[in-house]
Amino acid sequence: GSNSSCNGVAYLPKLQQFDFLLLKIAIDPIAYQKTLDTPENLEKKYDILKSYFRYWAYQSIGNFRLYKAFWKEYNNAIEPLEKYFESNFNFDKGSNIYYTSNALNEFLNWAVGETKIYKDISPLAKIMSNKNYSVSYIQDFIFSNNPSQDDLTIALQAALLNQREKEILELLIRFGARIDEGYESAIFYALENYENTNFLIQNGANVNQANAFGKTPLFYAIEFNRLDIIKLLLDNGANVNQKYINNNEKLALSANIGSNTPYFITF
Repeated sequence: GSNSSCNGVAYLPKLQQFDFLLLKIAIDPIAYQKTLDTPENLEKKYDILKSYFRYWAYQSIGNFRLYKAFWKEYNNAIEPLEKYFESNFNFDKGSNIYYTSNALNEFLNWAVGETKIYKDISPLAKIMSNKNYSVSYIQDFIFSNNPSQDDLTIALQAALLNQREKEILELLIRFGARIDEGYESAIFYALENYENTNFLIQNGANVNQANAFGKTPLFYAIEFNRLDIIKLLLDNGANVNQKYINNNEKLALSANIGSNTPYFITF
């Protein structure tokens, strides 16, 4: 997507164009409809965006929080928008749904942006995101599909983001999921759930693991205002003097990485 921190002054004209697009939808939705691609192509486009958005969300707890916040607002806007189109244009129910979906998908397009990255989370990670799947189902899936250790580790992160129960975490670790590996290790993904954070600590998770910016779990627990988890981390040896790198150091890190700068090096 676009934001002023990443794109500077180039962002403002794009934001103005987006505002005009929303105004056009609100004033003359029929004229807006004539500018749209076919329903089949739109469905394909937004399926790709949703998949990539989900993939991006599962890279860190910060991303995941933004992802959840976006979909909460998206879903909250459905009913008011349908009522708006009904009361102002006397559309039938099917048309209300059509215009509402396309209007909200413009927000999805703005948030995620045009992408040529066709990625999604793994099937096992998707199972972790669905709380209808039981421990026995997950165990059977692992036996049937023999996921790699990397897949199991990513699935553990997904389970933690979705605050799955301890039995599932134990299962993934027993099959080979690693606790202290990755740009941000498993404990980072657990920081909205006291029980899961404590479970990882009891299983040897490093409370002072730092990401590329020097941020440890304690930084995030403070950001999330989780006093219970802050105390838990401190009681288990979290370093209160850990240094967080500044913007100049970020620039140096980005320059050293070059063209392979990852998504999380932002300013």
